[in-house]
Amino acid sequence: MAKAYARPEKEGFVLVTFFYGDGLTTQSRYTDWDQPFLGHTSEPRMALSIPENEGTFDKRELRITLPQDIFTTRASSGVPHSPMYVIIEELTRGLFTGDQSSQKILYGGRITRTIRNFQGQNGRVAFFSLPIKSRLDVAMGLPCNHQCGWTLFHGGCGVTPVSVTGDIDSSDGTEITVTTLGVTTPGGTDAFYWKRGYAVKDGLRIAIRDYNGGVDTSKLYMARPVPIDWVGGLNDIQFVPGCDKTVETCIARWNGEEFFMGLGYAIPAYQPNFETPG
Repeated sequence: MAKAYARPEKEGFVLVTFFYGDGLTTQSRYTDWDQPFLGHTSEPRMALSIPENEGTFDKRELRITLPQDIFTTRASSGVPHSPMYVIIEELTRGLFTGDQSSQKILYGGRITRTIRNFQGQNGRVAFFSLPIKSRLDVAMGLPCNHQCGWTLFHGGCGVTPVSVTGDIDSSDGTEITVTTLGVTTPGGTDAFYWKRGYAVKDGLRIAIRDYNGGVDTSKLYMARPVPIDWVGGLNDIQFVPGCDKTVETCIARWNGEEFFMGLGYAIPAYQPNFETPG
């Protein structure tokens, strides 16, 4: 059986799949072929610029340009969106009966930014992505200071995870109003219970910048405005409390001193070999 890619006569097209939502289970699919293919929407106007696969760590972006539709409009609206990942495949098919088709992955990575009306083209949205090796410039190791190095409920933090599912009644900029009992109750005993926590829905996580339960237990102040479709929902938003990473809060709120990872907590603020506190 002849391989389709080995023949001079063949046809090929690309399949682009975006993954997002809770557990990356939601997909939006496109192909540049002139007809739909296995759930991929036909979009001959799609343009691709795929960076070369080199051995360096240069930040060379993938670019996908698509016309505006429900998905691309929402993704480029400027409103927070759940993390998006993309896989690009190339399908090569023969023109003769019996030729064996081939399908290979050209690229896989995370979408890092979007631009609407890209390069002045109305109704066009550009998606940009960086491969994993281009996103390796991050700090490594644990900080050595008086604050805990773990993320609450993750890594070496052995505190039992807790959360509350509720609704957002209204929003005004970054301020949201929540009357779900499980969210408003902690304010009576812990005035900063939700501070540095987050709210999550469909894979999108937005940090809670501040919460002062001693003033108004129904008000939470977010790091960014929440999407409009989060307001007046169906009890489908998960609220996760926060931690200021001090040992006092670790003990009082979580009873988790055994997991505290403040490596510099016992280090004096002076050099004991030749300095004295003063």
